[in-house]
Amino acid sequence: VQADGVVERIAHRSEMGTGIRTSLPQIVADEMEADWSRVKVIQGLANADYGSQNTDGSRSVRDFYQIMRQMGAAARASLELAAASRWSANIGDVAASNHQVIHRDGRRLGFGELAADAAKLPLPDLAQLPLKEPKDFRYIGKDIPIVDLQDMCTGNTLFGTDVRIPGMLFASIERTPVLQGKVLSFDRDATLKAPGVVDVIRIKGQPLPSGFNALEGVAVLASDSYSAITGRSKLNISWDRGVHATHNSGAYLDDLAAKV
Repeated sequence: VQADGVVERIAHRSEMGTGIRTSLPQIVADEMEADWSRVKVIQGLANADYGSQNTDGSRSVRDFYQIMRQMGAAARASLELAAASRWSANIGDVAASNHQVIHRDGRRLGFGELAADAAKLPLPDLAQLPLKEPKDFRYIGKDIPIVDLQDMCTGNTLFGTDVRIPGMLFASIERTPVLQGKVLSFDRDATLKAPGVVDVIRIKGQPLPSGFNALEGVAVLASDSYSAITGRSKLNISWDRGVHATHNSGAYLDDLAAKV
């Protein structure tokens, strides 16, 4: 919480078009009693301290709903305690509401005014924090516009594919056409002769279950994407298709149906 009252909330998951950069901060803001119009969402960089940062499987809210609520409640409790201390009041006589902490006698202080004092307090015991009743939700379960939807739709936000760093290379990968297929050979020399190509790397497949592991293939690294794609066309890969060489989806479905 900044001195001007702006609440900065780091989104540790990536936006993949599902609104996760909005929904996770919205949970925190609800429990915190923050004014949504004064919440600023910041994209978190890769950091092990955040725990899992995968964005897949529609798991972000399911996995982090409870801890997001607890984080919001912890911030609210700290702000309330800071206000009670400022007023020498009982903690039961103050309550946070819409970006302020209000005393039952009408006195009130904004979150920004309390931020410095609240930041000095130890983190409350998360297990003991009272959480809101669903009937009191202001944002959770409510329709809230995605925070960066306009920028995404108009191309004004920074997408992963827009990132450029010094010495960056581009890759184009030729994958096995069947599960568990293996590379027998490829023309490395011809590929390296293609303009802009820097290196050619074989990617070894993983044993089953494959999960999120990469399929076997060959990656062409180049100074730009066009050169990588052009170089890939020179690979001339020979494949060992293995046990799935004759796989047929129709026959597989018929086999499954027969076993039901």
